[in-house]
Amino acid sequence: IAAQVMGDEVDMIIPIATLAAQTMVTAAEGTDTPIVYAAISDPVSAGLTGLDKVTGTSDALNTAFILDMMLAAQPDIQTVGLLYSNSEANSVTPIADAKAYLDSKGIAYIEKTGNSADEVLTAANALVGRVQAVFTPTDNAIMACESAVAEIFNEAGIAHYTGADSFVAAGAFVTCGVNYTELGAYTAN
Repeated sequence: IAAQVMGDEVDMIIPIATLAAQTMVTAAEGTDTPIVYAAISDPVSAGLTGLDKVTGTSDALNTAFILDMMLAAQPDIQTVGLLYSNSEANSVTPIADAKAYLDSKGIAYIEKTGNSADEVLTAANALVGRVQAVFTPTDNAIMACESAVAEIFNEAGIAHYTGADSFVAAGAFVTCGVNYTELGAYTAN
């Protein structure tokens, strides 16, 4: 797709999400084609800052706010599950933030990761009976099978706190994240 876009000699490229932005930046290297990315959770970690003709918007997650909601709803939590893909740059910072937050509160956590649907479901099942709640950032691998993940957690009585409304629409407990319609309009401006 990147080669096709570059072959079409477009005036501007607007990739959405981290991998698409990274791919387009690489494809456009050495050209004058500007890139305005959208919905990048951590542009710094993704290597998308400080580049000529590259700018955009971030959908950075306020991890502390979501975990504050978790503690307000479940003040006696002993252990939190951290479910994410370890191959997505957009999960690195929010997971590090979650660990620091939980450490500061003296709350234990168990990390489980998955990159394919089978791995994600195995990871979700591994948290059952071990945690009282689960946190997942805006993670595409988890979102791809959130309906099945939500079923696992809901049947076990485990609240799933997430980074985007799409997770809640698929069955997760709650989120507080970016309004993507507003972010799209801001990116366009």
